[in-house]
Amino acid sequence: MRLHTLNRPPTKREVCQIAGLPVTQPERTIVDSLATGTQPEQIQMAIRQALDRGITTPRRLRTAASRSSVRVAKFIERSLEEIPA
Repeated sequence: MRLHTLNRPPTKREVCQIAGLPVTQPERTIVDSLATGTQPEQIQMAIRQALDRGITTPRRLRTAASRSSVRVAKFIERSLEEIPA
């Protein structure tokens, strides 16, 4: 198990249970990963996959990004604009 420390711990709404383990919702995971330096192409792929699988929405991604840095919010917005509707 890997422990991650955050400046802003996830709220109860940002956490769900999978196989009995607490995990952050997809949009929070994507935003945190981008904020901590995950490669941009990996983030773009995660966004596309999460949207394609129906496990998040552009609105939820934008909301999660708005709670992060301006850099993260701009990256998420640009990535969403590049995805065909």
